[in-house]
Amino acid sequence: TDRQQPDLIAVITTGLVDACGEDVPRTLRLRSPRPPPVVLAAVSDLDGGLEQGYATAVEALIEELVLPRAGAAIDNQVTLLPGPALSPLDVEELRETAEAFGLRTVVLP
Repeated sequence: TDRQQPDLIAVITTGLVDACGEDVPRTLRLRSPRPPPVVLAAVSDLDGGLEQGYATAVEALIEELVLPRAGAAIDNQVTLLPGPALSPLDVEELRETAEAFGLRTVVLP
């Protein structure tokens, strides 16, 4: 996609934003419902390391973008949630392995 017209905007805040008292959720609500969708991941500087921040960002994406299940589960589909320790090539290998078993894959993020 073009950088001028993204499909999604992710806003990741740190502890400094909280310390300043910024109301980022309110700011984002005032901006909505204009496209594209905006996902907020508030990541504390004092809570864990890279893995915890990554998990917080993935959780925010899932909570914001995944709709409640409206019907039956989709057969032969798997969602991959690779961690930050994996390289893009590792993720591609996991996707190809799942597809070799006849599974449709969704990789997030």
